Amino acid sequence: MELRDWIVVVAMLVAPLLAVQVQKWIERFRERRGRKLRIFFTLMSTRMARVSPYHVEALNMIDTEFYTKGISKLLGRHKKDLAVVDAWKSYLDHLTSLGEKPTEAELQTWVVRKDDLFIDLLFQMSRAVGYDFDKVHLKRSIYSPKAHGDEEQDQRIIRESLVSILSGAKPLPMTLIASEDALTKQAALQKSLQDYFDGKQVVRVKLEKESNDTAK
Repeated sequence: MELRDWIVVVAMLVAPLLAVQVQKWIERFRERRGRKLRIFFTLMSTRMARVSPYHVEALNMIDTEFYTKGISKLLGRHKKDLAVVDAWKSYLDHLTSLGEKPTEAELQTWVVRKDDLFIDLLFQMSRAVGYDFDKVHLKRSIYSPKAHGDEEQDQRIIRESLVSILSGAKPLPMTLIASEDALTKQAALQKSLQDYFDGKQVVRVKLEKESNDTAK
């Protein structure tokens, strides 16, 4: 057999193996891209509910799902994924930077910076998964019904109040409502007791003769 014949034989043997390997690469790429998209969709849909479990879970999955290796580096996608991880690191570092008792000005500055870093994270992620969103669109194009905001605020107030009461930091507020007749009788009883202690009124004692039946 000539050299070209050997090349044809080798190609016939290797081609199916390469095809299977390429198919596996494609499937892994699609699965990973699907996980990245789910993270992005979750963060987009919970932009106004950043304390929800789904939002926090999606944030914590960024490090693993946007970590680039293998074919991703060969395709040149590692730079976009790396930008996502870097944006997440900056956002996470800021989230944990607030002191225990910040002033009103410090808190306001922290909130503004937090929003900017979060929008930058969404922007870098949108580029990595193939969406062409600008930062203005990501920041402004949000629909959040007022009723949802009111409900979330009410739940926060209830939760904080319960914690304060159960921990003993605040007393449980109670209001006793009595009828007018009960209040009148209570006032009369208090006056009688006060007159007794002041010597203005004596205690009347009634003596009764014991009956024969009782004596037996």
